[in-house]
Amino acid sequence: MDTITHVKNKINFIKEEDTPWRQESMNPPPYHGVMKGIAKGVHIGDPLYDAIERSTLLCAIHNAGTLPDTEPPAWVDWGEVREGQALWRDLVGASFISLSGSLILGYSIERFSEVLLASGYGKSPAIAYERYMATGFHLQDWMRFDLEDHKSDGRRSLKQIRAMHAYARAKSMELGIVKSEENGVMLSQYDLAETLLGFSAVSIDIIQYAIKNIPAEEQRKMVAVWRLIAYFLGVTDEYNVCKTLEFNKECFMDWHQWSRLRMLSIPKSGLELQRIVVEGFGVNTPPSHQFFYGYTALLYKQFELRYETTLPVEPGCPKPLPGVVEFLTLMMPLLGYTPLNRRIRSLMYRDRDLFYSDPEAFKVTRKKKQRAARIAGTVFWPFVSFAYQFVFHGYLLAVVLCYYGVRCLL
Repeated sequence: MDTITHVKNKINFIKEEDTPWRQESMNPPPYHGVMKGIAKGVHIGDPLYDAIERSTLLCAIHNAGTLPDTEPPAWVDWGEVREGQALWRDLVGASFISLSGSLILGYSIERFSEVLLASGYGKSPAIAYERYMATGFHLQDWMRFDLEDHKSDGRRSLKQIRAMHAYARAKSMELGIVKSEENGVMLSQYDLAETLLGFSAVSIDIIQYAIKNIPAEEQRKMVAVWRLIAYFLGVTDEYNVCKTLEFNKECFMDWHQWSRLRMLSIPKSGLELQRIVVEGFGVNTPPSHQFFYGYTALLYKQFELRYETTLPVEPGCPKPLPGVVEFLTLMMPLLGYTPLNRRIRSLMYRDRDLFYSDPEAFKVTRKKKQRAARIAGTVFWPFVSFAYQFVFHGYLLAVVLCYYGVRCLL
């Protein structure tokens, strides 16, 4: 496995005193770089799917056969796309972690969190988990199946998600989330581009920093996959942040300058969603609550260390036990090993296939995972915390004894 290069990126974060913009306005930040052009898409939705009757969209979410298809773009390189899909599959464990991190940090964006809350993601941890599990199955389909085949599960899935976006867009406008004409429309081309950054640049950045290095040529292919996925989801190339790897990075850096200000002003809806999603995953996945408490704290901690800044805010979920963050910091690079990713991938594919083909067997598997989560929460993580405190305090005690021992000798 490649050695991780912990680069402390120097980013000139926008400060409160530098701008009158506040995200509660629901407007995009006043970008100065390439994202300025992307932000113009805030008034544009998806004309093709927005014209479909809402009842049809609702039915099509479960049966994509009635939805219009989009012809593949002239610029697509199918060989590059397939190689990019394979790279994402080979990093499925690392991708799950990086995308979880992108999601947790993404709740600091008010336009994002308000739409999710209005769409029912904040009703309960159980409902949130169900919905994110379904999203995870869609992500698997996009990387697992041939996107050139318009009858494949991957293309079917893309049409379903596009229909869900159109339905949620109409519902959000109906609920009055938009405060002024300047806000444009929810789930606009800009919002989808911002989400696309989370799936591409932010995800790759987290993997690069915490798990393993990815060569530039591989990153290029991984980004190319998301350019095509975004196209099939209705994002026009004018607002597609994945046109090239270089453009993707440029968009990310321009967007990222506003991250600290977003995190300092995370809305109540964002904090509530953080708490709910962590509770949902904590109950239903073997790593359990402490893993997600620790991972959320680790994201905030690494943000401060990496960019040599401070974040005087607390996440929406409880603090982890002592030692959990330190343990996760040491363990993250293991997700860069191919054999471990293959094992995780086989388990994820099994869950997805059982969900669709054998619901009863899937329920049995879920109960096993819930039981494993309870064991991890009551046995494994308390042991990790105890071991950490024993070693840490034992080390301090040894230093103190040595100090006084030397003084006595002198």
